[in-house]
Amino acid sequence: MFDVVIPTKNEASNIIDCLDSIYLASKRLKDEDVNIIIVDGGSDDGTPEIAKDWGNKFSVPLKVISAPNKKMAHSRIIGAKNGKGEIIVFLDADDRVSPDFFVNLLSSFKDQNIGAAHIKVKHVQSISILGKAMIAWEKLRCPEGRWPYITVFRRLLLPALECAKDMNIGEDYDRHVRLRRFCEKHKLKIIQSNACVYRRPKESWRSIFKSGERSGRSIGAYVTCYPSAFKFILWAILNASLPLALLLIVTPLNYLSTVFFAVYLAVWILFLLKGRRDPWILLSPLAQLIVGLGFVWGMAKALIRK
Repeated sequence: MFDVVIPTKNEASNIIDCLDSIYLASKRLKDEDVNIIIVDGGSDDGTPEIAKDWGNKFSVPLKVISAPNKKMAHSRIIGAKNGKGEIIVFLDADDRVSPDFFVNLLSSFKDQNIGAAHIKVKHVQSISILGKAMIAWEKLRCPEGRWPYITVFRRLLLPALECAKDMNIGEDYDRHVRLRRFCEKHKLKIIQSNACVYRRPKESWRSIFKSGERSGRSIGAYVTCYPSAFKFILWAILNASLPLALLLIVTPLNYLSTVFFAVYLAVWILFLLKGRRDPWILLSPLAQLIVGLGFVWGMAKALIRK
């Protein structure tokens, strides 16, 4: 019934907890199967072997596919094509599903006119300052805990993803647009499910920087598909330019610094007012500075390689 597709690359520290949560949630189903498909993008930390050992230990239907150098979008599609379940679920290796995840999905898809579903996302509390700041930022993006992109859909929608570009950043939005158009064309419904996924935020400056770098390397393909995504480049540059603006204060170009800070403060005041219910939003500029620096670094590396 369910095919759970998980793209991985160096997820040795996450994959067991993710698989454990899937296993526990699947035990609440009576007559439905849950098949797990891991698509590994070339891990060098033993992620595939760890997953295989876990599958053998619990006698769970688990398949590991090697797809080196593939990004998130194509890894997910490869995994979906290698399954047979009627309902396809896309997860990340650092996701943890709630105990009633599959029960709620089964209830959501009882109506055959339902083609896809949104799930709920809750963030695991962090003990680090940066982690709390990242959670506050994510709550600002998804204020009601509703993930805005489709991650669960019927297999009959899979052809909609045939021409999807291989991306890391924007692949969830691209998938959402393609599946939504397919549902509209074939008069299928998209609903909100009560199924919930728990996510742990990036908690160290290194992991936050790496996340930004990965996005920066893939932004070119995203902008090619959706020119409006150029706003992400502007946002990254705005945040990453903060150190440069501080340096310009003591130079003859200090007027540029004044203009920058006027724009920077205006933008961030709007965000801070919007997310004022969570006091940790006040540290979001610091977290986004790290993301922005990683993003710009990733873009630079991609341009150099070209």
